[in-house]
Amino acid sequence: MEDYLACCRDKWATSVSFDGSLRFPHEHLWSQALSDRVQTVGTIIADNIVAPFIFEDKESAGEILRALKNEPDVIQAAVYNSEGEAFVLYSKVEKNLPDQMPFPVDVKALANDTNLVVSKPLFVNGDETGQLILVASLEQLSNNTALEVELGFAIFLLSLGFAYAIASYVHRLITTPITALVNATSKVANEVDYNV
Repeated sequence: MEDYLACCRDKWATSVSFDGSLRFPHEHLWSQALSDRVQTVGTIIADNIVAPFIFEDKESAGEILRALKNEPDVIQAAVYNSEGEAFVLYSKVEKNLPDQMPFPVDVKALANDTNLVVSKPLFVNGDETGQLILVASLEQLSNNTALEVELGFAIFLLSLGFAYAIASYVHRLITTPITALVNATSKVANEVDYNV
């Protein structure tokens, strides 16, 4: 069993390192789609934020990050310089990302039960000069999973009721003639009357 879970974890966590808990295959597809979307948004933002980053234009960099308000799952973003110090921070939630780089720069994507964190390097003339960090909420993913479980349970109950109705009908269809035959046989045996 342990080997099976490890196999599934490795298979499902292709670009996102989950916390080791077992995930359903559909959840992996949704999380993979979310990861791909956030990676794409990160690439676009990283390409666009390089110029303000080079010229230390925090206002323009902040404006670029504020465009993330239209991306429903991305809740936080930050640009860190090569020393790991925050250049500009953006957050849709109360808590901001820290002023120092929160994890090593070689981490490209990771996730826990609530968030997906994506890191994109910022390149200037081929040299890595900073990092863009995007934090996406997994709340919608959890809501989708809960909705799917509820719908699955409702469909199961409807299927069970439908199967019961069909089984009852077929039961009556088969047992009614047999019951009539048994009653006729009992009447013949008890009354010795062969005029049935």
